[in-house]
Amino acid sequence: MKRPSTPTLGAVPLVLCLALLGACGSEPTAPPDRTVRDPVVHSVIEVGAIAEPSNVATRDGGASARQGDEILWFFGDTFFHPASSDGVNYRTNTAALAPLTAPLAVTEPLDAAGAPFQAIPFTAEEEAYNDSTASPNERIALWPGGLISRGAEGIVGFANKLYVHPGLLNYDHIGVELVRFAPGSTTATRLGPLFGADDPVFDIPMVRGD
Repeated sequence: MKRPSTPTLGAVPLVLCLALLGACGSEPTAPPDRTVRDPVVHSVIEVGAIAEPSNVATRDGGASARQGDEILWFFGDTFFHPASSDGVNYRTNTAALAPLTAPLAVTEPLDAAGAPFQAIPFTAEEEAYNDSTASPNERIALWPGGLISRGAEGIVGFANKLYVHPGLLNYDHIGVELVRFAPGSTTATRLGPLFGADDPVFDIPMVRGD
């Protein structure tokens, strides 16, 4: 269901899908009963790898959403070398922005060591738990789900909160939270839990019609 906590992916490829919702070349319009026809994938084109800071070795995941003339990219575990200014070699999530005209050319704030910042800040309790463990594979993680653009309100993101344990795909689900990215920002504000530990891991949202 989720990615392993060890780095397994390199640069994330961007794949563009062209959907036909009605007549080719026309703007899709909802029928009078306001039902929306399912999209049909016409073609898929791989256009290359997303850029990343020079010291980043790998980033997991890669959700995206449009905000005006920009695209927000939302990544999971991000591993880098040398260590960041605060002495770590990974972030549980990061985010970057790219112009709509060049979606692979991402940029993001970097610290003095050239490392990216975490997109969703930890709470003091989460930081204390992670600092108390001897291994980065025993920790609380906030892994990105999907994103939904909310116009002038920014972008709402879904984040899966979990306990990661040593071993392959060894973790316990804590819940799914909502976060919000203000327009032009790569740092999110946490809005609180949406689903709990006993709920399904609903973290990939879709918008259909209104």
